[in-house]
Amino acid sequence: MSWKFKLNKTFLKEGSLKNRLITNNSNIVNFNQTKLLKLDNETTQWATATVICGDKERLVNPPQKLKETYDAVEHWRIRRQKGLCWEPKHDDTIERQAYAFHDLLNNKESNYVPLCSDDYCFARAFNFINKENGEKFWPSLIGHETNRIQEMEYAIKEAEDTGNITSKDHRVVQALAMWGVINNKKLVFKNPSSVNKSWPKFWDFLASVKIKKTTNISNNKINKSSKKYEKLSDKKIMSLISDEIDKESNTISLIPSENVMSELASSAYTLKSNNRYVIKSKIGSRYFMPGRENLGKIIAILEHKLCSIYDVEFSITKGFSGLHNMDIVMSAISKITKKIIILDIQSGGHSKTKGIALKHGFEVDILNLDFGTWDLDYKNLARIVEKWKEEKVFIYLDHTVSVNPLNIEKLIKNIPQTWIVYYDISHLQLFYFTHIFKFPKSQNFFFGGSTHKTFPGPQKSIVLLNNKKLYNLVDSEFVKNTSSVHTGSLLALLITVLEIEKFGVKYAKDILEKTKLFANLLNKELNVFGPLPNLTNTHQICIDAPNIVQITQKLAFVGIITLPMRIPSKNRSGLRFGVQELCRLGLKNKDLQILSEVIIACVKEKEINLKFKDQVKSLAKKLTKIHYVLPYRTLNFRYRKVKKS
Repeated sequence: MSWKFKLNKTFLKEGSLKNRLITNNSNIVNFNQTKLLKLDNETTQWATATVICGDKERLVNPPQKLKETYDAVEHWRIRRQKGLCWEPKHDDTIERQAYAFHDLLNNKESNYVPLCSDDYCFARAFNFINKENGEKFWPSLIGHETNRIQEMEYAIKEAEDTGNITSKDHRVVQALAMWGVINNKKLVFKNPSSVNKSWPKFWDFLASVKIKKTTNISNNKINKSSKKYEKLSDKKIMSLISDEIDKESNTISLIPSENVMSELASSAYTLKSNNRYVIKSKIGSRYFMPGRENLGKIIAILEHKLCSIYDVEFSITKGFSGLHNMDIVMSAISKITKKIIILDIQSGGHSKTKGIALKHGFEVDILNLDFGTWDLDYKNLARIVEKWKEEKVFIYLDHTVSVNPLNIEKLIKNIPQTWIVYYDISHLQLFYFTHIFKFPKSQNFFFGGSTHKTFPGPQKSIVLLNNKKLYNLVDSEFVKNTSSVHTGSLLALLITVLEIEKFGVKYAKDILEKTKLFANLLNKELNVFGPLPNLTNTHQICIDAPNIVQITQKLAFVGIITLPMRIPSKNRSGLRFGVQELCRLGLKNKDLQILSEVIIACVKEKEINLKFKDQVKSLAKKLTKIHYVLPYRTLNFRYRKVKKS
């Protein structure tokens, strides 16, 4: 500010600034933001300062902290225009760490992923990241209050050796204090007040957590000491299952990652074949297991059909889920390269991708979406290509929150021929199966994903390839990591393939048409965002809404099941809907009118009218018949053809 307005000020460094190397050149007020971001180990603080001083430049894909500054200035501007006071910003960084800490405290698996440099200390303390990747992702870490790379290593050693933490860095102190609680290690902090910089109530938070933890231990309510369910009789347990069945009949799922199988496909799980092993022989490519040749033949038919439908040379059906695919594919490709590009969570990427990539030793770079086109940001990609053009690189695209399919043909034209691309199409599987969405045929491109989202099959996953070397590499990794191929689910998948081969185009078009209609109905009063003019080109709808936890609870109360989900371009959770399951259950356009009215009321009104609960229940009772099915009931006692009424 002083340099900007040519004020002759003398600056005194105090506290943690005393030993911090900071640019002392008044000419930087003439730098653009891109140039400012290169100063002092790529800290965002100089660029943030110029925005606060009135700079109107807005980078297309700014670092997270700079984007938060853009949002804050815009929020201030809008509030001033309306004659209102600004509202304090919710600290997403601390909230995410608190939730992850809570999961760890309760022995739950945490899907925490460090997103910015302020996440590093917490992530390092709990092994979500290592020192080397911290240095690669955030060079600015060495220029914070401390050199956080070194400070964390020293603090971890202090915690393990003496229990006396001498750091003055607020993030380091917070991370080690939480580490101490999780590991039942009593730590003494020389500078406890340092936490006030970012989390003034931190010690109150930790004290309440400790009390809860102690209470839980004393009451034997954690881990294996829990006796909560010991006295439940088989009758009570069966009653609970019955209650869940009844609840399902009164509710509607709008979760985009769920669907329903036909009765015929589901019946595959009731066969003895469901529990049978089928071991593929090393002789040629046929299945060989005495007495199980027919099962092997059926699985071979499935793989042949998948190759034919997707127009590929090879298919793999050993996967159990999209996440299992991710783990195996990355493990395989890590044998030929250690460079990977993944899709940013802020652009709809999967929350687990970065963690699994780090687990397999990849050096990770992040690719964003261009929210003008809702396709990949090719300026961002060009920067990465320039950096790694001489390297062999793996691009792994897991587009979890997807309102627009990615243009893979354009991507392949913009990368070196030696690079390998995998596209996880779990959410869009149906549309590629039916060729409504299309892929280029390329040796360095392969794809796959789960088979139970838009594609209404079992909890399985597939991989499809045209490159024999890649096929052998990935398939051998599956073989090393799986025993049973889960025969029942493969039979269910084959039946679903037959159903969607016959009815899939009609089903897919119905989903896309109704999703666009639903988006427009909701957009009349809510903030639906996505590619114009339709707001969505897939089965997903994204809505930016406040108080998302309360809203999902309201929706659940009236019988609409959904999940909060981080939405593209927004650094917060919102609503994400999908009607693929309802379309298979016979959803009509008039039903969408009812649903949109209920959802709008849940978002905008404080109290919910009980009539909405009755409306949803009535709709759920109506949507029970599964459509787009073959004319057979079950596989038991041979198939039984459905009688025409």
